[in-house]
Amino acid sequence: MNVIFGRWFQKCKSRIERRLAKREAAMTFAPSFDASNIHYEVSERVGAISCGGLGAMHLLARRIGLIDDIDEKLHLLQFQRPYSESDHVLAIAYNSLCGGTCLQDMELRRTDENFLNALGTQRFPDPTTSGDFCRRFDSGSIQALIDAFNQTRLRVWSKQPDSFWECAKIDADGSFTQTRGERKAGMDINYNRDWCYHPLAVTLANTGETLSIVNRPGNRPSHEGAAVELDRALLLCLQAGFRRIVFRGDTDFSQTTRLDGWDANAKVRFYFGYDSKQNLEAIAEKLPEAAWHKLELSRAILGESEVATPTGKHQGADRPRAGIRKCEVDLRSGGRVRVPTDRLPKGVSPGGDSQESFRGKRRIRSVSGRTLFLLHHQRPGVHGRRSRLRSQRSLQSGKSDKRSSRAVAGPCTRRCTIWKAIGRTW
Repeated sequence: MNVIFGRWFQKCKSRIERRLAKREAAMTFAPSFDASNIHYEVSERVGAISCGGLGAMHLLARRIGLIDDIDEKLHLLQFQRPYSESDHVLAIAYNSLCGGTCLQDMELRRTDENFLNALGTQRFPDPTTSGDFCRRFDSGSIQALIDAFNQTRLRVWSKQPDSFWECAKIDADGSFTQTRGERKAGMDINYNRDWCYHPLAVTLANTGETLSIVNRPGNRPSHEGAAVELDRALLLCLQAGFRRIVFRGDTDFSQTTRLDGWDANAKVRFYFGYDSKQNLEAIAEKLPEAAWHKLELSRAILGESEVATPTGKHQGADRPRAGIRKCEVDLRSGGRVRVPTDRLPKGVSPGGDSQESFRGKRRIRSVSGRTLFLLHHQRPGVHGRRSRLRSQRSLQSGKSDKRSSRAVAGPCTRRCTIWKAIGRTW
């Protein structure tokens, strides 16, 4: 960055800090917003756009070679006039980056002269033209577009430091995307009786980027197509040069037909939940007490992150609040379930098509009403993992940032599905 620009930004930051600094102000009964001399000016030679980062995003796409990769991999148009495939893809992406929620919002972009000048183009795709472009996609074309993204992704990853290649953490998760349209192809009713889609998102937790998205009707199960996408992500990470790959997901992604294949790869680890079925419960009940040992959960798993003590005068405002739900349950004499400890047994085979043994856990719960201890019961469960020889700490680390993966999967599945990009009325 230019030295002069750096000084400008530093001075602006200092001025803001001085204005926001806590100081004793004179007692006044007048409103703080007292501006009265407000006027607007229009210049013929100077133009502006509200989305200031548009130019930086376009320069980035050109510098990393994304535009050329899209035109090389994706072939949907017989004649690239007046737009190429990359123009259409970037137009939809830029519309979303500028606050658009459907293809109809592209009309605002194409009628903004300053927006067109910022991209250095004569015109911008019409919403109906972009809708026709979206309807040309099939499964092969979508995969070609993902391959173009992956080709660019490998080029960007190659500039990362050596520590980046230590481990790739791949998360798989599904998210319901509710729709209000009545003519959207592929939508269906989920178990909540909502018309929606159920896209599957495979993300890389290291960088927060989305590796692939598969759109599905709302009535499809979470695991449908997940194994195929995980295998594709595995090949991509192996091609990139990661030394270890970790798969993470909930119980819906424990597919016994693929566990042995992933287990045979020395570079692959996986942390999946597994449904507590009758055969597993019977095995767990027959295990002796000596086969179990206590699992010490870290503070990150329990969600008890330390809160820094504020140094200002109003410390009480930043202190953590008391548990309102716990208090309400106690006042209404409801039963409260606590999970004080977990115990891990030796290897327990999940059954099905998998021949390997995986570690299970028995959760001991205390159920209480008000402050009276009622009973103490156990509920066995299984947490799939690759090796019985891994430590307890490694088992915890595979689950620690599950909430972060959902934070990534949610926005991606809401904004990047090809059916939603078609618009509200198609």
